[in-house]
Amino acid sequence: MPSGDETTVQQGQEIAPDVVPVTTKRSVSRFAAHHLRPEQARQRIRDGAERAVRAVAAGSVRPPDVTLPATLEVDLATADMAAVACWVRGVERSGTRTVTISGEDGAAIYDSFVGLTYITRQAGGR
Repeated sequence: MPSGDETTVQQGQEIAPDVVPVTTKRSVSRFAAHHLRPEQARQRIRDGAERAVRAVAAGSVRPPDVTLPATLEVDLATADMAAVACWVRGVERSGTRTVTISGEDGAAIYDSFVGLTYITRQAGGR
């Protein structure tokens, strides 16, 4: 269940068209968004999670169609963030602000993606 801004929801639906998305904010810039009130966002997420669980139980949500080996390309906000992302195992620099993660193991690709997401958020683009 992708939850977040409209871009997050759209990208989730591109990967897994059957997902139950929940939009909780509208992006204005990299550093700003128009958010729902916390109670409204929590209720939307709760309702969306309930719909998602029911959809999975009914068999109407298919897993993403990913053919292995796979390559995940990630465009980052700054060149510094791309440099920091390369500290994560399996992440390779492929452009000024772009990195890739490739492999035969989908779980390992995902783990590296989560790692680069965490470490680049901590770097704050510096």
